[in-house]
Amino acid sequence: MAMTLLAVIVTLVSSNPVTLLLLGDLTGNYTYPFLIVARYINLADFFTHLESLFGYLGVGCICKNMCYLLCDGYGRRSVDEPAIGFLLLLMSIWVAPNLQELTHALSTSIFLSALMVLVCIPAELLVVAWIRRRWEKKNMQD
Repeated sequence: MAMTLLAVIVTLVSSNPVTLLLLGDLTGNYTYPFLIVARYINLADFFTHLESLFGYLGVGCICKNMCYLLCDGYGRRSVDEPAIGFLLLLMSIWVAPNLQELTHALSTSIFLSALMVLVCIPAELLVVAWIRRRWEKKNMQD
């Protein structure tokens, strides 16, 4: 699983500069610019139309997010009882029920969303782990 995750990360990180170099300023105009880049790939007139191959990268991103969700659920299972997946589903529908509203939400509040996902949630999990570890040590000493 770690090798798959590493392969997906390397592919996605290397695809961003290629997309920017090929499409330039037009990159922001496309919904899925990486699929536009995949149409240009032509290796020896044999490997063409590789969009489906790059679709698997999207599946890899979904698997990566599922791993994050699973780790988040394990970290929170003693803190709050509601199913994390159900809460994420409700929040995702609430924030962006369609692509236009998702684009608007990302353009206006990406900083707050990134702050929440990249700082607040990991900090909360760190504090919970620290409290749990101290609680277990205290119970073992008694």
